Amino acid sequence: MCSSDLLRAQNTFVTQISAEAVVSSEASVTYQRVAHELVSILGVSACALWQAEADGTTLVLRSASDSSFGAVDQRRVPAGVSSQAGYTLLKTQSLWVEDYAQENRFAFPDINPESSYTSGLSVIVPGSSKPFGVLSVHTRIKQRFTVDESRLLQSIANLVALAHQRGEAHRQARLYTAAFDFGSDAAALLDVHGTLRAVNSAFEAVTGFSKSEATGRNLQFLGYNPNEHWLDQAAARSLAEGKAWQGISISRRRDGSILPTLRTVAPIYDASGGFDGYVVVLRPDTERFKIQENVSSRAGTTREDRGEQGLRDAATKYAQTAGIKAQSACRTGRVPTAGSPMPTQKTADPQPARILVAEDNTASQQLHRKSGA
Repeated sequence: MCSSDLLRAQNTFVTQISAEAVVSSEASVTYQRVAHELVSILGVSACALWQAEADGTTLVLRSASDSSFGAVDQRRVPAGVSSQAGYTLLKTQSLWVEDYAQENRFAFPDINPESSYTSGLSVIVPGSSKPFGVLSVHTRIKQRFTVDESRLLQSIANLVALAHQRGEAHRQARLYTAAFDFGSDAAALLDVHGTLRAVNSAFEAVTGFSKSEATGRNLQFLGYNPNEHWLDQAAARSLAEGKAWQGISISRRRDGSILPTLRTVAPIYDASGGFDGYVVVLRPDTERFKIQENVSSRAGTTREDRGEQGLRDAATKYAQTAGIKAQSACRTGRVPTAGSPMPTQKTADPQPARILVAEDNTASQQLHRKSGA
């Protein structure tokens, strides 16, 4: 292959791997393609990808062009000067080896001695907080690798890192989806306006509303008074500082029955740190509410006699009995009101104050007065 054809093939390969690394959810596919195709693209005899393990003492083989390196996902080599891959990480830079027979900087257990490799080049595969590992190529004939070849190998290593990051993101997303869908607590994902994007199966069981009935509606439809905003002042202050809020909420199920819950609300941020919505978890707390109801009944009133304001008072007493503490910002400056847009960036290290809160605005104000907030 002439030099112009080789350059064209190299550019095409980089373009294809770039596209694959961005869209593929399985990094292992990219790993294998890189290991096999780099052999012809660079005109070498073998290629291997090693991943540094968490303990920092070994690297594990993630892909290889042939069996001379050992079994993928099983073969391990020591870190540091006891292997070429380990020494590359130790030096934190590209490593050229013109003749393994004359090499005295490190041991070379990376490849079976019977393979008779003579020269090699290895580069670091970067990672988010620490290097992912090492990508190496080897030749059976003595070869002095050029700077351009090193740069090409490093560009491929960077794409391997991107594929790994994408694969991890997809894996985490699958885990979060499973945790969300199969969690025992009712949970919902909301946009910045409080509109439900998704709910889990427990949400359906607890509220009586199906996923199709709930999604697309504002969370305030669950409130005892659906005309009041679902996010009260105390929660808004806490969330504005990037803190999760927890407090008592009194809602209604689909059948109209009262649904007392311990509600947790946390802000969601996108990859750039911008505010992207909320996650809400509802944990029914009916037993404590029943106790408060019984106390009120002994005092000679019933839920029907008390009416809506009476129910609010019972909710307030219930919240006091529950003794729920919440984190709310006490910094000076503008505090967003319920329904106000949240900040687009997280605020670092707010100084929290402990207060009693209730989801209902009226009950929340009563609690503030009684707790001296």
